[in-house]
Amino acid sequence: MRRKILFVHENPSVLVRLAAHLDSKPGEWKAAYAQNAAEAETCLSEEACDVVFAGGATESICVTELLDRIAEISPDAVRIVLTNPEDEDGLIRRVSRAHQFLAESCEPEDLHETLQRASRVRDLLDEPGLKQLISQIERLPSLPTLYAQIVNELRSSEPSIARVARTICDDMSMAAKTIQMVKTISYAPRSKINDPMRASIYLGIDMLKALVLSARVFAQFERVHVAELTVGSLWEHSLRVATLAQQIARHEQLEKTEIDDAFLSGVLHDVGKLILAMHAPDSYVKACRMAREDEISIADAERIVFGATHAEVGGYLMALWGLSDSVVRGIQFHHEPSRAAIDALDCVTIVHAANAFANGYTGDEDPEAPGVLPIDPEHFERLGLTDRLRAWRELRNS
Repeated sequence: MRRKILFVHENPSVLVRLAAHLDSKPGEWKAAYAQNAAEAETCLSEEACDVVFAGGATESICVTELLDRIAEISPDAVRIVLTNPEDEDGLIRRVSRAHQFLAESCEPEDLHETLQRASRVRDLLDEPGLKQLISQIERLPSLPTLYAQIVNELRSSEPSIARVARTICDDMSMAAKTIQMVKTISYAPRSKINDPMRASIYLGIDMLKALVLSARVFAQFERVHVAELTVGSLWEHSLRVATLAQQIARHEQLEKTEIDDAFLSGVLHDVGKLILAMHAPDSYVKACRMAREDEISIADAERIVFGATHAEVGGYLMALWGLSDSVVRGIQFHHEPSRAAIDALDCVTIVHAANAFANGYTGDEDPEAPGVLPIDPEHFERLGLTDRLRAWRELRNS
């Protein structure tokens, strides 16, 4: 079945160019076009859309109001804002309901990549339990503005780490977290780095993206107060998992992008817990107690209570925000790696192992003992990685 897209923009030339990009790969998508909010609402009322691209900022279209209306009419749709060079940063700061941003002057391959990722978001909702749970959540977290600004800088013709660092330094809380991050990573220099500008440049673009995204996500849930979860402790745990995942990926001499993805998956692997705890705190506590008292995994308990797991909810949100498939899989399957159907070492296996070690797994546990083994030995045996676990565990203490 072809996915349905709606493009909304006041400028006909923009719509014509996007249509030409789409026509370069015919048959995959069914597109509709609108030049103002009224036309957009008519299209949405006639047929549900999977993805909506919205841009323009004149009297005919107010992007902020349009996205609010899209969220009401078609809540499942992936909402992508089309930006122009004259007001990219301003638009990113003003719009709070966007899932992703894309330049209206994008190349065909950028549009197709964005659409492919959006299609995979829709595929996740083919799981009935997850779709039902997501439909019950009143409002998912918004894409953090500071993260969108960094991504926008990276997409510019001459991206600058110095400009990104200055943006970080203008935010006091993020400046402090960059310094904290440098202190936690295993390869940090012996000399102390207490200057946020220097810390930002030292970490580099990809680590900054991971830090900003995770810190901003956690900040959106500071109001979460349930007996089974505190935001501070979950942040510390997530940083431990991320750092260990990064160490494992480095130890295995993976490519830089794979190392960065392992860190990002690790730092965001439990974000679904925050969503569940804020959305339904009593049910979340019930799931945690069920896992403990019945000696079943937290994933199994969540599936009984919610119909889906925190890993699946977190994976869905990151897919919605356009993160890479590797990162999304690492989050989605970090408790159940065998469900990922992978045949090589990637984020799924690395984050699964890092999470187990961060939770106290030693490798000496009796698999026949009562309780839930925090690691899936059959998964590692199938991939021929059982012998690597001891070396990975030692990285925890390095």
